[in-house]
Amino acid sequence: MRPLFAIVVLMMLPLSFAAAQVVGGWKKADVKDPAVIEAADFAVKAQQAALKKAGKDETLALQKIVAAEQQVVSGMNRKLTLQVKSGDQIQSIETIVWTRAWLKSEERSQLSAWKVLETKE
Repeated sequence: MRPLFAIVVLMMLPLSFAAAQVVGGWKKADVKDPAVIEAADFAVKAQQAALKKAGKDETLALQKIVAAEQQVVSGMNRKLTLQVKSGDQIQSIETIVWTRAWLKSEERSQLSAWKVLETKE
């Protein structure tokens, strides 16, 4: 009976680790982490460049990082909830920045998503 019990325990052990950490899952990140701040600054600058390229004369300014999550991929995804000033409005934004630290600075980060959640006057 003891060997059977030991086998069952050993088989269940990986499940307990899987419950504690989801590989590739999103984890909360500190909004004051320098990498999170860098990703937020990059996101606003990249969206500003995209607006300019589209012929829109809109100025964006980061007001606050509200929340941050990160996901280990081939590099790091950072999902950020930001408050961004756009003209006279404050927008709540959800954005994702993909960062690959080993690349040259101009290729290091990529804006993967930019979604306006709410606009306040």
